[in-house]
Amino acid sequence: MTPTILIIDDCADIANISARYLQSAGYRTIIATSAFQACEILGRATPDCIVLDIMMPGMTGTEFLHGLRNDPICRDLPVVLVSARVGYHGTHFSTTLDADYSVGKPFTCQQLVQAVRTVIAKKAGAARREASAPPH
Repeated sequence: MTPTILIIDDCADIANISARYLQSAGYRTIIATSAFQACEILGRATPDCIVLDIMMPGMTGTEFLHGLRNDPICRDLPVVLVSARVGYHGTHFSTTLDADYSVGKPFTCQQLVQAVRTVIAKKAGAARREASAPPH
């Protein structure tokens, strides 16, 4: 089954570029141009990964991610942060914001695809370990 990636970015041009990059690597994509729209989408479908911009009007990516991590259904979804703020003063926001990976803007096709592949593979590895663990 082809993994589906939810791209959340208030800049439609960046969201569309991200979608093209990921589609060229064989992923299906869904675009949301606000965190509120992403919440509606998550009410109908569960993607395999989320690519999330941090700086958005209304509900920020940080607020969205906090809510996601507190949701029992969506808390384990892999999240790749994409922002001009990633790497600012040498800080990677992925660990401080409880994301799985971070990519700075501007990014290349290879950087975005590698980030998504990494977090999906990490989740698949964790699922295999859970499935093979002996019962308690």
